[in-house]
Amino acid sequence: MGFPLIPVVEYLNYLNTTRKRSNTVKTYRYALKQYFMYLREKKKDYREIHLRRLDGVCPMVEEST
Repeated sequence: MGFPLIPVVEYLNYLNTTRKRSNTVKTYRYALKQYFMYLREKKKDYREIHLRRLDGVCPMVEEST
């Protein structure tokens, strides 16, 4: 099971450098943490997850595909 620490930190830094509001960055950080905790609980590696597998789980993903 992996956790992409460096890419996540880089993404959060990107949000900061593009002047996103601190609450936005905090919300993204929290959501990412929850997502990776969920994957750990389900014993899934983030590299194995594809958007098609999220169909039916997240309405937003269904609308964008």
